[in-house]
Amino acid sequence: MSVTKFVEYIKKTKRLNVNEATLYFQAKDTFTNRFGNACIKPVYIILQGYADKKYITHETIMNDLGGLIISFTESKTKTLPPTNEDNLYTMTIEFTQKMYNGIQYYPVKVSKEPDNDVDVAKQIIQ
Repeated sequence: MSVTKFVEYIKKTKRLNVNEATLYFQAKDTFTNRFGNACIKPVYIILQGYADKKYITHETIMNDLGGLIISFTESKTKTLPPTNEDNLYTMTIEFTQKMYNGIQYYPVKVSKEPDNDVDVAKQIIQ
């Protein structure tokens, strides 16, 4: 699922006025698909609304979303981490569309989770 399809899915199915999503993923589970797009497998998602937050656990991602995979084109702000790492990373997606050279997109940033959140790591289903 592309970033755009993910945003559209969340807007349609979650009853929350979301302005940003933070997707946690493990570096060791990243890959490049056959189309050359970078892919991540989220293990935890935080949907940040204007008034509240919604949390989606790994169990929900696996059972209700069929093991979600997000694909994207790499750039300066969004590159895959080395797959030999066991660290957690985050992908932050802004839900406000931007325009660049006539193309609409949702801004994305990938970064290392500084705290390597133990609570997120504990709920991962192996």
